[in-house]
Amino acid sequence: MTWILDHWPWVLATATLLLTLSMLWRRRVQPRRERKTRAQADAADPLRRWCSVAMKLVTRDCDYGHLLRGEARRMLHRWWHVHGTRELHEALAELGDSPNPDNAWELLRFILVARLGAAAEMIDDDDSWSMITPIAARLQETYVDWEAMAQAYVTARRQWQEIALDGSEDDDTMRWITDNLQSLRAGAWTEVSWGLELERE
Repeated sequence: MTWILDHWPWVLATATLLLTLSMLWRRRVQPRRERKTRAQADAADPLRRWCSVAMKLVTRDCDYGHLLRGEARRMLHRWWHVHGTRELHEALAELGDSPNPDNAWELLRFILVARLGAAAEMIDDDDSWSMITPIAARLQETYVDWEAMAQAYVTARRQWQEIALDGSEDDDTMRWITDNLQSLRAGAWTEVSWGLELERE
């Protein structure tokens, strides 16, 4: 006890350091564990599994809903000028209200933005899936298979960029998406049926 009293500044500094390190470890590891648990649960849900495959056209290998909060907020800000819940709902309303019959471009982006909103903690994770459910159903009703949806998305993206529809003017991002089609054809599209029943388990 005497030693502690004699060296209290060192003891206090050590205790503070250990407490800080413990808090930082929990802040870093706990969200990672939660994301892994959510990802495992999502893989068991037909709607979420189907949407994960749909998103892979753009994301290649992830569900944006599993990103870190800060990263999701940066993406929403940079790509969508979304800074809060109100702007998120406005962006989703604009995408979801698309009158275009051939609307893979808008509807896929709706799914991506809704999942980013969940990761950014602007909306609840379950709420994002509730919003996505009718959008996924619209995609299934509009297109006959994964290939048709992907081609509609690629065509609309080229139109948005005002580049040649034959791919001759594709930029790196567009080529990244079209190159990804090969791996999807051989992988995810064979593992999850386009016509998978989307009712939640």
